Amino acid sequence: MIHSHPTAQIKEHSMCIEKNGTIHVVWNERYTSTYGQIYYSNSMDGGVNWSIPYNVSQSDTSSLGDPAIASDNNGKLYVAYDWNASGYPILMLQTYDGSSWSEPVRLDSNTFYFKSKLIVDNDDRVYHFWNLFAVPYYRYIDLTDSVWTQKDSSISDMYVSNIIVGDNNNLHVTGSKDESYDLPLYTAYASYNKDESLWSEISVIDSTGTLTGSVGEKICLSNDNYLHIVSKEQENLNTFRTFYQFKHLNDSIWSEPEMVSDMTFPSIFGITTDSQDKVHIFQQYLGTGGDIDESVKYDSTWAMDSYSFGEVSVGEPVLIKSNDVLQICFNDFDFEGSDYLYFNKGIYVGIEGDYHSTINNYKLEQNYPNPFNNQTVIKYLLKQVSEIEINIYNTKGQFVQNLINEKQGKGTHSILFDAGKLNSGIYYYQLKVDGIVKETRKMLYLR
Repeated sequence: MIHSHPTAQIKEHSMCIEKNGTIHVVWNERYTSTYGQIYYSNSMDGGVNWSIPYNVSQSDTSSLGDPAIASDNNGKLYVAYDWNASGYPILMLQTYDGSSWSEPVRLDSNTFYFKSKLIVDNDDRVYHFWNLFAVPYYRYIDLTDSVWTQKDSSISDMYVSNIIVGDNNNLHVTGSKDESYDLPLYTAYASYNKDESLWSEISVIDSTGTLTGSVGEKICLSNDNYLHIVSKEQENLNTFRTFYQFKHLNDSIWSEPEMVSDMTFPSIFGITTDSQDKVHIFQQYLGTGGDIDESVKYDSTWAMDSYSFGEVSVGEPVLIKSNDVLQICFNDFDFEGSDYLYFNKGIYVGIEGDYHSTINNYKLEQNYPNPFNNQTVIKYLLKQVSEIEINIYNTKGQFVQNLINEKQGKGTHSILFDAGKLNSGIYYYQLKVDGIVKETRKMLYLR
């Protein structure tokens, strides 16, 4: 748990992770409909311990909301938020240099919607995106500059939902666009070439006419240079579902939309790919309480797991993949009325399927039998002398048991895992070789 409050509502929140692994979180703590503050906390040990929350806004009379946070490689923090969020808001920005917070700087005002997004590329250029009367604007500041560029509305024909940075520092954006005045919004995509300082044409990638409308919610880029977009598509006036599309960076044509699941009214908060370039989509559904669903793409089919987060509900989770570890920040409330802000670190991304390591000094086998009752055997092959560690984790990524931690010689090894004292369910076993996580596999325990 990052923070709790017995009477105030913990609302919107944002998270970023520095290159050195420090996790930074900001959130909106709302006391009344006209009074709310922006708080900040960090963790330097992977989310185990958190600093005492700090009131960034330092105001006791205003309604502040929709915070966003980003960090450059020098550890400088950028925090944007709406001031007077319950009326006509003013967009504010503050920075933190490691020792003190700056005074708030006013950027834009008198609009209906801001929802800031802060993006940092690999060269420490910081982009600030926001919406002014439903028109997306952005500006940026480079590491060597002292002032921001003028605000730019080059992609004014598109509503922006999500932005990512590619390895070449180009931006990739998804959202929605109306093809004409009398047609609904459809999923759209655009890219920004940093070297040329030029935006591409906005591509409407879902306009088949078979759906009432759609919005691109999240976008990611896999190691094999494929772009992946997950969208919320309206099949009729009362039904929304999750759809997925992809294309290679060098292609101009997107795949046809394919339905991820038949669950209605999704709340989509994440898409990512694992080390094997499998697609993982994270979402919630109306009426499912504190459950989060993860859908994984295997060739032409989707498989789904469900994870329980929170006692009642999980509000607008924020998901980040850092060094192939999924990290999530979410708010929740209990039946007594208290609000909480939580952090959770997930199992390494890429936990299922047949794995072929680029380093051929080991092989981790699927446990047998699987599913199993009480006991199962885990086998692994070493092609050289190594320090070996095998650990068991639950579906929340929490450590359960260490099976072995010692130096072993080359050859085939096996170890018996006795789960007799554990509850039935899905567990993961993870192999470390010389202190480095190499592979994680999934097993099912049935008592």
